[in-house]
Amino acid sequence: PIAARMRSDALELMQKGRDEDDAAMEAGYRIFGSKPGSYGAGLQGIMDSGRWNELGDIAETFLNWGQYAYGTKANGTVARSALINRLKNIDAVVHNQDNREHDLLDSDDYYQFEGGLSATAKHLQGEAPANYHTDHSRPERPGAKTLEQEIAKVMRSRVVNPKWING
Repeated sequence: PIAARMRSDALELMQKGRDEDDAAMEAGYRIFGSKPGSYGAGLQGIMDSGRWNELGDIAETFLNWGQYAYGTKANGTVARSALINRLKNIDAVVHNQDNREHDLLDSDDYYQFEGGLSATAKHLQGEAPANYHTDHSRPERPGAKTLEQEIAKVMRSRVVNPKWING
């Protein structure tokens, strides 16, 4: 499926005037992140400052920060349109957690990356993708929950847990 999608994407890019090599390269972009030498999804600043009013503000910030493609011949290549095209077509956001030293309410990384992806996809598609939170803290027993299930578990284990509150 990925190879077929890459071929159709490359043909579409060539129809728009891109040369064959550039079209093939961009059609293969699957890994995106912040620009080389930086970290994050850019959302911490606007959340802390309150400088956002709607979902589009979050999406714009996420796209500005995450528009850099990585791969065999791409080391932080600006590829905003490729990222937008990918996010317009996703069905789900899956975030893996490989330890239980913290949870999704402990760190801004979860809402920046998992939430940023979901919010941006929703803004671009008009509807939110499914959100899954996977647990690989015990590799012999991996598991997956919906984001809602994971938040409910964290809330039960903390906010309404007298042992946690007393601790």
